Amino acid sequence: MDCSSVLPWRRLSRFCNATSSAQLAALYPESGGTYVYGRERLGHFWGYLAGWAFVVGKLASGAAMALTFGNYLDSDLARPLAVAAVVALGLVNYFGIEKTALLTRAIVTLVIASLAFVVAACLLGGSPDPDNLTPLFDDQYGLRGVRGESN
Repeated sequence: MDCSSVLPWRRLSRFCNATSSAQLAALYPESGGTYVYGRERLGHFWGYLAGWAFVVGKLASGAAMALTFGNYLDSDLARPLAVAAVVALGLVNYFGIEKTALLTRAIVTLVIASLAFVVAACLLGGSPDPDNLTPLFDDQYGLRGVRGESN
């Protein structure tokens, strides 16, 4: 399947989700988010269910991000590294919003510096050579392997 045919639909879906969430937030300006919207529009049971579904979805998303982080560091120790990352971030949050904001600034600074380094290396790195992209198209670890096209 060609990914270019899926992207416009994903963008439309995100746009619809964002606009409907913004309209509901404007209509019900109180804390609670998904739970409040579901409770006010559908009743207490459905609001409760929507709230828990939102929490479970966020937990699953966080677990996936932590496992991705662990796999990037060491695929053999992905789970212990993921748990350590979640515990470390939880401890930072426990010590207050100032510490969390400071860590967020540090991470964003590191990401921007890394991206700037990559851009500079691409622009100033000498002559381009297609052979440098060989691991990118490797059947096991490259894009084909990630997309399941190796066979």
